[in-house]
Amino acid sequence: MLEILTQRDRRDVVSYDLFFYTTTGSGFIFPCDKDGEVDLTQLKPEALANYHRCEAGEFGVGEVQRRVAVETTHATGRCDCGRVLTLRDDQACECGRMYNSFGQELTRLGYQDLPGEDY
Repeated sequence: MLEILTQRDRRDVVSYDLFFYTTTGSGFIFPCDKDGEVDLTQLKPEALANYHRCEAGEFGVGEVQRRVAVETTHATGRCDCGRVLTLRDDQACECGRMYNSFGQELTRLGYQDLPGEDY
């Protein structure tokens, strides 16, 4: 039986971007805080030059957009053999045991073991 060490965790990760649109439908995007402040020290020289063009009004007024992404931290468990596994999809331990993402041990079936099938 697998011992669950940590539970799976899902959380929302919020970030913000400052968008400047061009008349051709393209534009520029810069990571920012919720107030639209861009950390200029994190921009590469080319991006910084584009940011200055945007701030000068070449592409209109910037618009702050909020983004939400879901981040998942997978559960971990200790196999009977002592190894720690990350439980995502089906995981095989080096000892040969196999577990699903809920920590349930799976049985490996060979083709000859499937009911109703002759091989």
